[in-house]
Amino acid sequence: MKTHGLSHPFEQKPARPVIEPADMLLHEPWRKNLLWGMDWTWVTVDGRFMFLLVLLDWYSRKILSWGFHLHITKNEVVALVTNAVAAERIDLLPPARMKPTVVADHGSANASKYTKHNIEIQGLKLWLSGIGRPTGNARTERVIGTLKREEINLQEQYATEAEAKGSIGVAIWDYNMNRPNQGNGGHAPNAVHHSGRAVLMKRRENARQKAQELRRSHWEQESPPSGNSLT
Repeated sequence: MKTHGLSHPFEQKPARPVIEPADMLLHEPWRKNLLWGMDWTWVTVDGRFMFLLVLLDWYSRKILSWGFHLHITKNEVVALVTNAVAAERIDLLPPARMKPTVVADHGSANASKYTKHNIEIQGLKLWLSGIGRPTGNARTERVIGTLKREEINLQEQYATEAEAKGSIGVAIWDYNMNRPNQGNGGHAPNAVHHSGRAVLMKRRENARQKAQELRRSHWEQESPPSGNSLT
């Protein structure tokens, strides 16, 4: 290339700005509907790709809304957030009440001015995780990873869109309602979302103490008197 004059001087591009994680990413939320995360993954349906778009609450890990689409654009992203706002009645909260911040990556559908505007007019904030910082939306990606391992990846492909939506919908319902979640101390996301993690952990501790007392009482009754001996 140098011989034929096709080479050019190397020009080093400016380094990408390092976006430090916000305080909200350094600590666990203390209640539901403070932080939401959204992300997508692809699904094979009859030899073509479709996309599963998911939004969840970071406190409870509950999936609040999801969609199944041929394409992911600003319209699908805004619809996903709007459905979650309606499901959680965020629009009915008083103006002074803290509303969710939505965490997403720098995909074009998320970074669109239309997306930001339509999220903010609902009283929410949009925070795009730093470029090159994969931990920025890690909680959301872990939940999507669970859906892939336990449902999507078990299928070579779905025969129809209706079959895919039905099977994935059942998997999401089971994840929300029944599946023990390690991040929730073993409680299912829906239980934590409605009762709170502290209440459930206290209830478990009380049940454990009661079981220990019952075992102690049982063995005290079964044990022979201390003064008896065989002669």
